[in-house]
Amino acid sequence: MSTHSKFVEQRLHFAKDLLRSGNVYRAISICEELLSPAAMLSHGREIFSFIADAVEQSGNHEKASNIRMRSQELFGDVDEQPTQSLTAESAHAYLSILLPEISFPSDMEDELIIYDDVSLQYPSIPTLEIHKQVVSLQRSDESKRSLTALEELAKRLEHAKIPVIEEEKTLPSPSFMPSVVTETMANIYEQQGAFAQAIKAYQVLARNNPEKLEYFESKIAQLRQRQ
Repeated sequence: MSTHSKFVEQRLHFAKDLLRSGNVYRAISICEELLSPAAMLSHGREIFSFIADAVEQSGNHEKASNIRMRSQELFGDVDEQPTQSLTAESAHAYLSILLPEISFPSDMEDELIIYDDVSLQYPSIPTLEIHKQVVSLQRSDESKRSLTALEELAKRLEHAKIPVIEEEKTLPSPSFMPSVVTETMANIYEQQGAFAQAIKAYQVLARNNPEKLEYFESKIAQLRQRQ
């Protein structure tokens, strides 16, 4: 098992401890930190299953059922590497849209959470007496359009030739894990007319991919002219 796979497994164990203690918000946020095609390739089915359980615990059984159905569609009959690569991209894009839609009560923002988020070796989270947290899942018209665009993109990707995804070579810092940005996400922002978000996405891509710096800079310049 690679270092990256071990890291993902340990974070998932941590998230499960949080969910058992009743901290639905923090448990789901751990999964949001793990978003990457490589994580979907190695643990996609398990991540989807955990998110569905967390959403169901929050009280939204319909949303949980939809997530499980999507997981079956993505991972049900995957047996070849090229298909696995495509599935990882589609799963990553789906969760990148889904997770930001999950909103929580404002009084949870100041909640003090004590846990070891620096070392990969962390103690089991003790059972806490915490009042039941109600998680509301809200979908705006803009979110619905985003999901529609994502589904159309996934259909086009089914017939595209996508190279095999290699696992990430470096271990991201567990103490600070910024949102994962991909070129697919930047393209979706651009297609939706969200130029400010697209520019930010291309700026992150330019920093992380210096070999494509000129290309991303040209995209940023084009988007600024369209603002």
